[in-house]
Amino acid sequence: MPIRSLIAGAVVLVAASLCRADLPDIVDAIPADARAAVVIPSVNEFDGAVTQLLIAMEQGEASSPKQLLRIVGIAGAIDARRPIAAFYRTQNDSPMLAALVPTLNAKKAMESLGATKGAGGNDNIWSFEAGSRTWFVRALTDNDLLVGLEPRSLAAYTPVTGQLDAHKAAMGDAGLAATQNANIIAWGEMDEFRPMLDQWLAKAGSSINALKAGLGNTTAPGADELASFVDTLTHAITRDADRFTLTARTDANGVVAQFASSFTPDSQMHRAATASRPAEPRELFAGLPALPYLLALSVDASHEGVRAIAATSANATGDRPTALHTAEALALAAYEPPGMLVMEGGLSRVVLHFAAEKPDTTARWFKSYIKSLDGTQGASVSYDDATGQVAGVSIDRWVMSIPDTGNRSAQLLYGQHGTPRG
Repeated sequence: MPIRSLIAGAVVLVAASLCRADLPDIVDAIPADARAAVVIPSVNEFDGAVTQLLIAMEQGEASSPKQLLRIVGIAGAIDARRPIAAFYRTQNDSPMLAALVPTLNAKKAMESLGATKGAGGNDNIWSFEAGSRTWFVRALTDNDLLVGLEPRSLAAYTPVTGQLDAHKAAMGDAGLAATQNANIIAWGEMDEFRPMLDQWLAKAGSSINALKAGLGNTTAPGADELASFVDTLTHAITRDADRFTLTARTDANGVVAQFASSFTPDSQMHRAATASRPAEPRELFAGLPALPYLLALSVDASHEGVRAIAATSANATGDRPTALHTAEALALAAYEPPGMLVMEGGLSRVVLHFAAEKPDTTARWFKSYIKSLDGTQGASVSYDDATGQVAGVSIDRWVMSIPDTGNRSAQLLYGQHGTPRG
């Protein structure tokens, strides 16, 4: 089965007229002061969706979520029809990480785990071994368990209800819209994750630079400009966000991830998010060939906030603007190659679709940009105007070749040729 959209992403900057989503009922029992939380609305549905995706990716031998639960010995204790949640909060000046776990029968579930009571000197706290570590568990109701890593925090915890509205308000309309039909939902305060994200972005940047060095610094049209914009955007979000919602929906067609955030007032991202939009966002994916693709990306460049962010990216200069300054929107898709991925490369069939109020301006920018690559990093570029017509529209033709470095990473991107071809 072909993978029709392996990964697609969306950053929600402005939330206007978005409908509210119904959150799983377990959210009502997550403390409103939780600094972060993760919910799987249905373990069964999540397991089925991941299993479909693994089969579509021809990875059917990989373990599904429920199989992993069986491996660590806790699958029989969980009521997989109901939602499961984990949350992090500060309780009595101490950090608390715990999970709300639904069961068919709490007492029998603890027995099936081989749990023994009396952990930490408290008969209400039980302990069991799973995944090479000791866990602690407390029965909150006849069907619900509280599981954690520290017995004192479980003993001191007071169960709550009526927390749903507080979580909805914290997510906002954009966050709630992202939760619709999601298989997994996470939300929280960015302060808890900012140091980790900063480290991750630094490592990601180092890895990308190492990859580029291994590729012999090969260039693909627009790649550096797009990478610079994404780098600027991710760092700005990490710096300015105060709360976030992250969701994923998984099925046989792939994974759709959505990220929504609120920002510190008067920060760069807050100004970008509240900037005006001259018109409704354009749907450019419909203009791309309806073929199975590996990766798709769409950017609404008519949004003044997007243009403001693009203007601060490292590769944007007055004499060399990016595509985001000449078009109102763009969409890119990397399609499944005609042959084996390892032979053809992940970027062997890429289509970039622009929508512009002045298409001649965008066309001139693209032509100028492609020609500017000639001679850089060993590239040889030719550009021919009006070489033919497609559906009555005149087309140009360009060809770029880069000396084959023999680098394995380059071959995974561009096929056995190891270089971009256009």
